[in-house]
Amino acid sequence: QSELSEWVAFRDTDSLGKYINRDEKTFAVAPTFVNGRTMTAIGGSGYLEDGSSSGTSVLGLDIVENLVIENGIKIINIKAFYNCTNLINIIISDSVTNIGDDAFYGTALLKNQTGVKYADTWVVACDEDVTSAEIKDGTRGIADSAFAGCTSLESITIPDSVTSIAVNAF
Repeated sequence: QSELSEWVAFRDTDSLGKYINRDEKTFAVAPTFVNGRTMTAIGGSGYLEDGSSSGTSVLGLDIVENLVIENGIKIINIKAFYNCTNLINIIISDSVTNIGDDAFYGTALLKNQTGVKYADTWVVACDEDVTSAEIKDGTRGIADSAFAGCTSLESITIPDSVTSIAVNAF
């Protein structure tokens, strides 16, 4: 099997992904050079080139437990890993500057958290009954709509480590 055939392309995306260890169910997404330009975003609502549009992960991404967003990726678009139900561990490189709405919705990682919910060093969601939030020191960013559903939120403390807050975070 050639190196290239191990990669899968996301539809409507700017990146490719590759299983780096199928036994450990680990998947990586890295910048890719395609048609003369470097692709640095993950998008397409998690749908892959096979044309699937069911709103769930396809081509085996539903079995992925570990995800590595490699250096050079800048954007994780809306619903990029939507309903990757077994996803429990995420490593996001420092190069990421924005995470879209519901990028990790339906993952085991978020289902196993209460209150303010994190994907690595990013706040990506919040339970609606949270009234006060203190973001953990070391957090790098707040994703699109991370606090949109937190209708009871009255106060929030954001540490200096946060360098990226999406326009629609609240």
